[in-house]
Amino acid sequence: MKFRDYTKTALRNLRRRKMRTFLTAFAVSIGTMLIVLMVSLGVGVQKLVVDSIKANTPGNSISISPYKMEESQVKLEDNLDDEELQEAIKPKFKLINREALEEIKKMNNVEDIAVYNNMPSLYIELNGTKKKYSSVMGVDLNYSVFTSAQIENIRIKEKKKDLNVISYGKIITKEDKNSVLIGEKMLKKLGINDYASAVGKEITLTAKLPDVQGVPQIEPLVKKFKIAGVINEKFNFSDKIIVSINEAKDFLNYINMDKNYYDTKGPENVEVVVKDLKYVSSVSDEIAKMDYGVTSIESMIKDIKSVFTVIQAILSIVGIIIVFVASIGVINTMTMSIYERTRSIGIMKSLGASRKDIRFMFITESGAIGFIGGIMGILFSTLNTQIIKFAMEAFLKSKGVKEIPQIFATPIWLVLGTIGFAILISVLAGLYPASKASKLDPVESLRYE
Repeated sequence: MKFRDYTKTALRNLRRRKMRTFLTAFAVSIGTMLIVLMVSLGVGVQKLVVDSIKANTPGNSISISPYKMEESQVKLEDNLDDEELQEAIKPKFKLINREALEEIKKMNNVEDIAVYNNMPSLYIELNGTKKKYSSVMGVDLNYSVFTSAQIENIRIKEKKKDLNVISYGKIITKEDKNSVLIGEKMLKKLGINDYASAVGKEITLTAKLPDVQGVPQIEPLVKKFKIAGVINEKFNFSDKIIVSINEAKDFLNYINMDKNYYDTKGPENVEVVVKDLKYVSSVSDEIAKMDYGVTSIESMIKDIKSVFTVIQAILSIVGIIIVFVASIGVINTMTMSIYERTRSIGIMKSLGASRKDIRFMFITESGAIGFIGGIMGILFSTLNTQIIKFAMEAFLKSKGVKEIPQIFATPIWLVLGTIGFAILISVLAGLYPASKASKLDPVESLRYE
């Protein structure tokens, strides 16, 4: 017999017991539906997270930190106390000094570099309005304030090739003393909507240590600057004030009560832009050898995908268990089919059908039940996905949310893989009944009533 003959015979036999076939396939479909639904949710959320990172982080940039996480060598039998344990798992620190920055800048395929330090909360006074914000950032003006990758990323996102990072005024350079940049979003927080009018105005930044009883009061550190330019609200730093790192040093030293604080700690973050995505890995490896912490969008996405792979596996476990439970129903259905068709099997054997033919006929029948269950599961999951989407959209729109996130994504590999899994489990479940049917004695089978 050919596979086509097995299939025809299997489908004909399944049609004879339509309700039983439906119920057995339905049990399989519940498991496949849950697998598709849960994994689709995992894939969809993963895509949302990855797309969000890609939209806000240039693909060809590398973030460098003075802190490097190393694989812990601590073992349970080491019996370390809390202090020793904290020391053992503490990230390794290495100062990012000027020599290191210049070495990185001269590396092959490095295109641009920027050096940043976030500041603790400072009092900001402009146009008589004084508020406390943690939105001041120090930038080393020996390097770029905005990297080429940051600018290009926003231009692509906004679909404006000529979008300028500075909407009013000019960028600050190392020649500009006591000058700052301020973002449009920051101006809005300070109650200024005429962004152009801010250029040239004086802004005061004040650092003040908290009062401690019994400790002499330390005078606040007050610095006055002139606003040189306004950062376009489309760019990442539009909610900040950017000052020279030389000015930021004084604030950092004051707040940490250490006149050498910045010299010993250095910059918190360095962004390196490479010429092309293909060089990200090699440049990252080269910087990592200098004992600095290295993060790139490539490594971030890789880590995220690893986490979501585990999550998807956990989410699909319930569906997998249900499919295995449904396989018991397949065994039961095929075993009952043997008793109902014992005489038919005897006739087939007497006409020349081999054990192999009988075995494959029952295995094909089991596989057909799995296939039908898999298709039903895909249909049910599609229906449930649409219902959940509709309900979520209605709820979010009632809350005023305009952009509705797509939390479900069903790739073709998931559809085909789930159907294949349902067929595989059903075929495995049918092996015992198929083997039992193939071993029936033809003479005894013909006598069976």
